[in-house]
Amino acid sequence: MRPDISVYWSPGCSMCLRTKEFLEGEGIAFESLNVMERADALAELSVAGIKGMPAIRKGDRFVYVQSVEAIVEFLGLDRRPAGGLTQIHLLDRWQQILGRARIVATSFDEDMLARRAILDRERPVRDLSSHVFQIAEGFLQTIATGVAVTREFQNRPRAEIVTRADLVAFVDHIADRYGTWLGGGGADTIPDRLPTYYGEHPAYAVVERGVWHSAQHARQIDTIAAGVGFEYQIPPELYAGLPMPKRLWA
Repeated sequence: MRPDISVYWSPGCSMCLRTKEFLEGEGIAFESLNVMERADALAELSVAGIKGMPAIRKGDRFVYVQSVEAIVEFLGLDRRPAGGLTQIHLLDRWQQILGRARIVATSFDEDMLARRAILDRERPVRDLSSHVFQIAEGFLQTIATGVAVTREFQNRPRAEIVTRADLVAFVDHIADRYGTWLGGGGADTIPDRLPTYYGEHPAYAVVERGVWHSAQHARQIDTIAAGVGFEYQIPPELYAGLPMPKRLWA
């Protein structure tokens, strides 16, 4: 018999991994469906009108998941306490992670940037590296305009980032932009709630998600670099207090 709960996920998706680990931690049994391998699972999402991952099915209901709070609400679980870091600490941590990730991303040569980050997904190291900074870019744009960026803006590889020089320029631009915003009192410009492509949420939840999301992908590229002989650049203490997945990949 099919389990009452299914999780639809794809390789390399950080929120997919966070979702599975949360359910595992709660002792909730679920059917794990990798949509890259299961055309039937992808078809189920299409019929349900779900266009992104991760998604959860319970009975005949579906939800697109981008936060633990969404899982809690959808499954009717007890509310979870807020994260351990203050918003100011999270914003400072984000700057440190971006700075360290910049060192990692700019250490790759053209050959490494063109290689797949993981075997079962068409995502080169170049795109994974830039994604660390796209997350911060999307946040900054929302703060500046008051309008949520689209899912495509946040996740789709940038066509203009082709060479190593393109990546370095992008990484430097976003890291500098974030540092200037934060150093110039940008934290005081954050409203109580922020619009996102997955709905409007308390600012703290959006900031926390942005920081751990960047940190998870930064951890991935740091591990890739270490695998080809570089020293680790991101100290473990920068991950402390962030609700990141325990596992690195799937």
